[in-house]
Amino acid sequence: MEETYSESEAIRVEARLAERVRRLLRKYSLLNTRLKPKSTEGGKYVVFPIVNSEKASSILEDFDIPHEVVIDTFQAIKKAKRLRGPVKSYKVVGDIVVFSRRAGPPIDAYIEAAKKVLEDNPRLKAAWLKMETFGEERIPKLIHLAGAMKTETVAKEYEIYLAVDIAKAYYNPRLAAEHYRIAELVNDGEVVLDMFTGIGAFPLHIAKRKEAVVYGIDVNLEGLLLASKSMKINKKLKGIIILINADAGKLPFKIQFDRIIMNLPRNSKQFLYQACKYVKDNGIIHIYLLTDYIEVELEDIMKIMLKEDCKVQIEKVKKVLDYSPSQSIYVIDLRVKKNGENTHE
Repeated sequence: MEETYSESEAIRVEARLAERVRRLLRKYSLLNTRLKPKSTEGGKYVVFPIVNSEKASSILEDFDIPHEVVIDTFQAIKKAKRLRGPVKSYKVVGDIVVFSRRAGPPIDAYIEAAKKVLEDNPRLKAAWLKMETFGEERIPKLIHLAGAMKTETVAKEYEIYLAVDIAKAYYNPRLAAEHYRIAELVNDGEVVLDMFTGIGAFPLHIAKRKEAVVYGIDVNLEGLLLASKSMKINKKLKGIIILINADAGKLPFKIQFDRIIMNLPRNSKQFLYQACKYVKDNGIIHIYLLTDYIEVELEDIMKIMLKEDCKVQIEKVKKVLDYSPSQSIYVIDLRVKKNGENTHE
């Protein structure tokens, strides 16, 4: 398949500023989405194709971001062909395609869709159907649809590389923005606990950006082995990651944490008593919930925290992603006030 290239106005910035610049350009609709940004000089700089150099430069100046306006040549982005038929959506994890089983379409429809996706995207090597996720370790039950039998791959989130095995540990690429958001909230010097770390996405994002100590806990040893592999892939981490194979209900710590992450949407509330025990006064808990009535969940959390003598201020409630037609995954950011009153802003 022949690649095509086009010339465009562009903004050139240091790689360390690239993600911030990308978000600003997207916010103001200035990215040329038909062309692919690129790195130059051995990864020292990133060049973004844009649609209005004068406006883009003005915005970056307002944010005191050093940059250079240039003209450069970029590879054109090929628009993915839409699937026709009853199966229309899928996730891409590295070079693997993952379909999620929905009521209605027969298995043959998924096989046909998988073959079409692999045919249209030569870089993708395998396609699987996730029937369900089961057990405390959130292991998916998979059916092979097309391509290679491989389940191991490397996924990229922003500048983080994650070793993934879709058959051995839970991973959802749609949470990439949330991994990044939490990492940006962490301050240098914090001690953070990720109670259900899986393959270690939260710790890796945090340690890449901040001089923090992050404890990643999980009952799934396979997930921790993948996290360990990712630590070797991602060099020059600013922070320290400590991985522990343990049950979140039986934590082995004698310390408290500035921040606790609870990403187990179906069951996280049952571990709030542990979070209350281990979070510092004025510390933060990020709890993820799968629900169809978030207001009911907020009231429930208030009752649980009050029972644990752990007062909280709800700082943020955000829908992270839609899970089904009736249910969504939300994140609630809680600031703990052990000597205060429960408040809901």
